[in-house]
Amino acid sequence: MDSEASMFDHIELMLLDESVEPSDMPLSFLTAITNNFSEDQTIGRGGFAVVYKGLLRNGLSVAVKKFYDTIELSDEMYRKEVQSMMRLKHANIVRFFGYCADTQWKMFKHDGRHVIAEARQRLLCFEFVPNGSLDKYISDMFHGLEWRKRYQIIRGICEGLRYLHDENVLHLDLKPSNILLDHNLVPKITDFGLSRCFDDNKTRTVTANLIGSVGYLAPEFFSGLISFKSDVYSLGVIIMEVVTGIKGYCEIEDVLESWRKRLKMPMGDALEQIRVCVEIGTMCIESNPLNRPDLRHIIELFDEMENMRLVTKTTSSLGTQGSDEHDSEETIASAITDEKREKLSVLSTLPKYLPFAFLEDITDGFSKERQLGRGGFGVVYKGILSDGYTIAVRRLLRFQGIEMKQFDNEVNILMELRHKNIVNLLGYCHEVRGTYVQYKGKPVFAETSEQLLCYEYLHCGSIDKYIFGKNHELDWHTRYKMIKGICEGLHYLHENDRAPIIHLNLKPANVLLDAAMEPRITDFGLSRLIGEGNTRIVNTHTPGPIGYMAPEYRYMGEVSRKVDIFSLGILILEIVTGQDNSTKVDFIDHVCEHCMEGPQIKFMYPSLEPELHDQVELCIKIGLECVQTDRKKRPTAGDIIRKLEEGTKLGPTPSRENITTEIGKPQMFSFELLNDITESFSPGRLRGTGGFGYVYEGIPHGNEGAMAVKRLKEKIGISPKQFENEVHNLSRIEHRNIVRLIGYCDEIREILSHGKNKNDPPIREHIQERLLCYEYMPKGSLDKIIYDNLDWHTRYKIIEGICHGLHCLHEGQQDIQIAHLDLKPANILLDSDMVPKLADFVAT
Repeated sequence: MDSEASMFDHIELMLLDESVEPSDMPLSFLTAITNNFSEDQTIGRGGFAVVYKGLLRNGLSVAVKKFYDTIELSDEMYRKEVQSMMRLKHANIVRFFGYCADTQWKMFKHDGRHVIAEARQRLLCFEFVPNGSLDKYISDMFHGLEWRKRYQIIRGICEGLRYLHDENVLHLDLKPSNILLDHNLVPKITDFGLSRCFDDNKTRTVTANLIGSVGYLAPEFFSGLISFKSDVYSLGVIIMEVVTGIKGYCEIEDVLESWRKRLKMPMGDALEQIRVCVEIGTMCIESNPLNRPDLRHIIELFDEMENMRLVTKTTSSLGTQGSDEHDSEETIASAITDEKREKLSVLSTLPKYLPFAFLEDITDGFSKERQLGRGGFGVVYKGILSDGYTIAVRRLLRFQGIEMKQFDNEVNILMELRHKNIVNLLGYCHEVRGTYVQYKGKPVFAETSEQLLCYEYLHCGSIDKYIFGKNHELDWHTRYKMIKGICEGLHYLHENDRAPIIHLNLKPANVLLDAAMEPRITDFGLSRLIGEGNTRIVNTHTPGPIGYMAPEYRYMGEVSRKVDIFSLGILILEIVTGQDNSTKVDFIDHVCEHCMEGPQIKFMYPSLEPELHDQVELCIKIGLECVQTDRKKRPTAGDIIRKLEEGTKLGPTPSRENITTEIGKPQMFSFELLNDITESFSPGRLRGTGGFGYVYEGIPHGNEGAMAVKRLKEKIGISPKQFENEVHNLSRIEHRNIVRLIGYCDEIREILSHGKNKNDPPIREHIQERLLCYEYMPKGSLDKIIYDNLDWHTRYKIIEGICHGLHCLHEGQQDIQIAHLDLKPANILLDSDMVPKLADFVAT
């Protein structure tokens, strides 16, 4: 009795204090409060358990879930489930109070005999939610709950499910009967994660047979595919049901018209909420799980809508009142707008100049907790205004040679730029501030210049979080929309009459996404603010991939619009293939080899309509046109937009050595053929000798291209198996700074040789012939030109290429590491463009 009294005290304390942790509960206590699990106390039944109402001494209630004896629930599974629920605490999750795992030996009668067996009882205790489950409140649009309550329920369910997903908990049985409502109709999700206690087959069997609500299960569930997007599908069905009273897709205009007939004036806010809820519900019930949003995006859509509503109200209250450069914080906060809806044009009320003290305040003193990102140009912070609205504040590094007047003039030009595919610059700060610094142990007064830029804040972040890898796989339609949007934004920057802008740092991290997955270019115009020289220094010295930089800009500092086009080309190829250029030692060659053909496109986009394959191929070809070495051959942004609008009018793939190089399996050549194209290995075709053999120039008949044929010495002692492995490994190495293996020959040739004496009959001998055929390098080896009068650009290009090639040998292969062991100028060959290529390494 003492233990029961103590438990009564503990659970009553839990009801008053949310900080009290769940605990172990005696079976006798749970039996007592449920009146020995009386049928009168039953409040629900499910596929796994019965739920009873437990009455406490103070008149309050709890819910006790008792699992069926027939459910096979191991101690380990039960323990993990309890541990999982003990850490879950959220306003929209049913609160967990405690657990009971009771095992006793009892006597049973079986087949007419008395046997002693183990009797296991597994129970869970939760808060009692008085208004029952959501399914009792769902009705059509003309009856039942008013819209405000429905919206509160939808938003609460989304918040609770987002919390579960953030904690890596899948519900797998989300439906109205598993959503309870408290006194204020606040929704609380229950029965979450319980299916994780059982093996997958039993979970699906129980769900399918006992749930009685197949309409909430995602289509992929029936083929055994379960993920967080399965819960999102169920959420979409529930949202549509709460809004309309029916499951499934509904036309937005029909829904809005029905609600107009019920709503009382004013109805603007409610109709906007209804529209957004239907849009979210429609996205959630997409048949393809990859097209469904995650809970983070859903919450951001709600946040943006509510922010827009606040801004609209604030803007209407401002009227036509203007503001000077030193308005109060309240005026600044109320003037800044997301401009997500282009119908709202309140940016004119924003003061262009924002005081440093104001920006310092809204970023919490530029605290680390408010940092959104860090790069070569500075640090970006989240600025939260007094009305809760968010902006992005970039605090630039202190660059030399920036005049205040020039900076202010350039910012004013940038602030006039407006396009749906660029991030809006909202305001700026340029102040000289006095501060004390330590110098030789003494405080010294010094002046520092602060430059800050304020942008609209986009919740979804940059596209690099979405376009790469399986975890963030996007369908082709979304990727194509991204490509078009980026091109249109860049075209606007390049061609606008007010201030043509060359970006000079276009990459995935500088393309943000709004709530509709529309791309928005950011960080444009920084070269105008800090100077092209400073910009190039930042771009070439900041840690991270530099694969987006055009060669003429990277090496020579030459600036033109075509520098951005090169970056755009890499970006397009990344979006199409879903691969990061920094993860491939030669990204462009990889695209040409693995992404251009029909079967390869089908592999990348298996569910894509066949008629859209040409669209994918078109984007790849546009990307390759953009990355041509000769910048004059690269298209303009306007050219690209016209090609995209034409859709499927495909032209030839651009002619560029790096692009058109065909890398494939090495071909097996006959000795007779190699003997023929080298003129019987004549001295006139000999191009080099080494420890392993002799290298000849082979010229195939009717072909202008030559190949290098290395005839290995017979006595080098390579076994057939070693040679086979060598050819296999060499054929896998694909890099623009490695000499490419074209083919090989492995034959035993029979020859006649004379005996020792002149009159002896000829002797038949068998000779092992092993040859390797490589691409031919017309400039020869590096040692022949390294001492010539080469310009620095060429020397730097050669050094860089050698380093890339050696890195490929050391780190670029999945299961082999190659040490060259004979790296010297004679083993570094040069192609017609002076690109260095490593030769004479052994892959085994």
